Amino acid sequence: MLDAAAADQVQWLQLYVNKDRAITRKIVEHAEKRGCKGLFITVDAPQLGRREKDMRSKFTDPGSNVQSGQATDTSQGAARAISTFIDPALSWKDIPWFQSITKMPIILKGVQRVEDVLRAIEAGVQGVVLSNHGGRQLDFARSAIEVLAETMAVLREQGLENRIEIFIDGGVRRATDIIKALCLGAKGVGIGRPFLYAMAGYGFEG
Repeated sequence: MLDAAAADQVQWLQLYVNKDRAITRKIVEHAEKRGCKGLFITVDAPQLGRREKDMRSKFTDPGSNVQSGQATDTSQGAARAISTFIDPALSWKDIPWFQSITKMPIILKGVQRVEDVLRAIEAGVQGVVLSNHGGRQLDFARSAIEVLAETMAVLREQGLENRIEIFIDGGVRRATDIIKALCLGAKGVGIGRPFLYAMAGYGFEG
């Protein structure tokens, strides 16, 4: 992706934190060296959800163990197989370590509560992504737009709206969804499935 990017395109790294911190450091340092401008740390998926469709299909892929380097159990589906390296013990105590290994701005992806946004400000990170990781991860989680409205009200009340950048993702399907998020105070909006739908239907042109 970095090789194919246009000169004016900004690339950020979304990181699933490896239990082996040496591997994590290597990934972060490589991304920064290659020109990534920010680090999204995924904090809402210490264990991927029970994705029954994956479990039934038992999809196998030789590349499933790219991070762990270990033999991978695919009996529970592809999602579980490729996520075995993720560190389930990730906590606020790890933030200073990440700040020590990179100069990239750090954004915590997967925040669902105003209290965690306030704590992120205290921790000195540059942003958060309000996200529920999608319905496959946890059914009935609150939508990002709902959390955004609540969060911005609290930040403005406390005079903190300029101390951190707020992004959202999830459920964004059309331009009006983006406009609503920006009007509520989001700095930016993440889009996933619309691009996949376009490529599935129309290929490269989509």
